[in-house]
Amino acid sequence: MQGNRHRPKVAHYRLILPQKNDLSLFGTEAVKLAGIPIVISNEGRLETIVTDFMIERSLGSWCGFSGARLSANSILDLARDIIGFLNYCAALGVDWVSLERGDETKPASVVGYANAMDVGSWAFGSRPISSHTISRRAQSHQCCVLH
Repeated sequence: MQGNRHRPKVAHYRLILPQKNDLSLFGTEAVKLAGIPIVISNEGRLETIVTDFMIERSLGSWCGFSGARLSANSILDLARDIIGFLNYCAALGVDWVSLERGDETKPASVVGYANAMDVGSWAFGSRPISSHTISRRAQSHQCCVLH
């Protein structure tokens, strides 16, 4: 096992969770966004594709689906999954939007990301992650890109 060779020393992307108090200045529509993760880069750039996806998933309107909203914990888990993927891509120096599905021989691919989690080189504590978690995280990326 390669240890944490892909894990960045500094996160390239971060989550911001706006609070109701902060948003109330902008009206009742803005208050609906309270607690929905916003994704920014370390350079302060808003990741609009990801943030728009998070807003739509949170409000229950993603891909034309309307109905039950995801819980706050589910939204936060989804955001963390996507942030992990974005940081993986940044550590490899690849554009996450144009990343190919790939195969086991290409670390800079969705399959490469899954393999890095499977062997523990892209996991907290350098331990392999369950196949269910790996699948969920890979699907989170694909949904965000298809957004």
